[in-house]
Amino acid sequence: HLGLKSNERMEQAEAIVAGLGDRPAILAGDLNDRPGSGPIAALTAVLLDPVSPDGAQATYPAGRARARIDYILATAAWTP
Repeated sequence: HLGLKSNERMEQAEAIVAGLGDRPAILAGDLNDRPGSGPIAALTAVLLDPVSPDGAQATYPAGRARARIDYILATAAWTP
């Protein structure tokens, strides 16, 4: 779960990317940001989005989803 403030999310995304190294990884959760935002762009520069490669799958709010803030991202080592 990434933070509620944009600058927080960017710092957290950068820390995640830095911590990945060359290891296979899966990142899943409420990232609190929309596709194309700075934090999501930083993550998807190194992680694939196999669930919704175009970023279009809405996940929030529950019941009447209009925006995507929840993700499952993975390194290329994983095949969905």
